[in-house]
Amino acid sequence: TLQKSLTHPGIERCVILPHSFYEVDSFVQSLDERHTVFCRESRSLEYCLSLNSCAEFLPAHDMSIHLNPVKLRQDSECHEVSPLKEKLKAAIQQSSFTTEFTKKKCLVGYFPRRGEESTLDEESHFGQDLSELWMGYGEDSPAHAAHILALLDELSVLDIVITDRLHMGIAALYAGCQVCFFDNN
Repeated sequence: TLQKSLTHPGIERCVILPHSFYEVDSFVQSLDERHTVFCRESRSLEYCLSLNSCAEFLPAHDMSIHLNPVKLRQDSECHEVSPLKEKLKAAIQQSSFTTEFTKKKCLVGYFPRRGEESTLDEESHFGQDLSELWMGYGEDSPAHAAHILALLDELSVLDIVITDRLHMGIAALYAGCQVCFFDNN
């Protein structure tokens, strides 16, 4: 399990980048002085501190908040075409509908979380979970940058995005959309 990997005796130092923590008591309690943990919001930070005084817990915004799409686009290495572009376009079209909002026609995209982490009823899952198209790890590469730019470009056709995925909400804001974000737990 992930807990065993992160607390293995052979681990000398472990840094856990910004996460939200909720109802994972045994995981938080298993961390020790080898661990530095960044918490996305004050609720997670307070929760972790209440359960563990050995590990170091620090506040930090999600790393995606630090994305600079203008700089990313200007970087000449980032002008690869993402192989995901057509899949993203199709999934966004499938997950979109037109409605009237403040007396104006708006194109709305609905992108709910899927799988065991979802708290929504099955009938609420008409939209695609775009994360399912993009599995893997973040990396500092031209291909990864191309994927991010493709997502921003494809989302930019929407006026409003409704989601319970943090990174989808942040990407939609970068794409110029209004975002309706609801808690996923």
